[in-house]
Amino acid sequence: MLDGRTFSSTPQVRREEFVKLLENALNGFLKKEKRLRQKIIDSLKQVQGLEAGAGSVSLRWGPKPDNSVNITSVFDALSNEAIKQKTTFIIALDEAQEFRKIMRFDLTSVLGHTYDYSKGLQFVVTGSEVGMLHNFLKIDEPKAPLFGRATVEIELSGLNEEKSKEYLKEGFAQTRLKVRDEMLDAVHLRFDGIIGWLTYCGVKAIENKGLDRKIIDDAARKAARLVALEFKNFLKLYKSNRYSVLMKNLARGNSTWADLKRAVESREGVTIGQGEITKLLSNLEGSGFVARGNDGTYLITDPMIIEAASMRLI
Repeated sequence: MLDGRTFSSTPQVRREEFVKLLENALNGFLKKEKRLRQKIIDSLKQVQGLEAGAGSVSLRWGPKPDNSVNITSVFDALSNEAIKQKTTFIIALDEAQEFRKIMRFDLTSVLGHTYDYSKGLQFVVTGSEVGMLHNFLKIDEPKAPLFGRATVEIELSGLNEEKSKEYLKEGFAQTRLKVRDEMLDAVHLRFDGIIGWLTYCGVKAIENKGLDRKIIDDAARKAARLVALEFKNFLKLYKSNRYSVLMKNLARGNSTWADLKRAVESREGVTIGQGEITKLLSNLEGSGFVARGNDGTYLITDPMIIEAASMRLI
């Protein structure tokens, strides 16, 4: 598991930082795989820039390429061992859009190689910022390393009332927590069937050994702070006060492109080019903060973003 959230608060990632993340992920994998641990370590010993110890490995990161680990070779070695063991090792990239920030290193080139040649590996790539995730993978760009590769895409959309309650009931049943039906309704309404927030509220209920309005309110406040932090990290990457103006206006309700252009111009007292507004909205849309409705208006689909705006966190 390579968790991209490690880099969510920084606009750039050094190759050294990614290598350290890979090293920690490898050692976490080795710690769990007790039966195959030594065999995996033996298969990794020949990799350039990798040192194998007693039950763990360390990766060199430079400063020169000759002194740094060959990441492609790491994946090749893992694949070869998986094939020997007649199994598949799964490499999970969580919040993978964050890996686009790595400087002077293209992770998608490594993924393209492993897709073609490392038959003992399977990759699962996830991301909450769908637009940015697509920008990172570039699957539809002819000159990109992953172009033309067969993929399976699973989109997790919000659940309707029936499915929300079914999901919550199943989760609470697994922990033997009894919850009144009206509370399940309240959770669905507050979080609008968004699976991540349903899970978050469910965890808070389990921690408190019950579910009531106070716990739902507390979960919503904390969720709002989380999305506010995500927006703060977004602003570190896209430095402009105009994003906050757009979000505050959208938090009041759906808006047309023209409405949003007027709102920014009114705030700054200057005429703004059409391309600039389109670029701002495109970045917000790609990061999952804003969506475009069927009628062409822009809207915020996550109620926790609206809650954060009402709390003046955005």
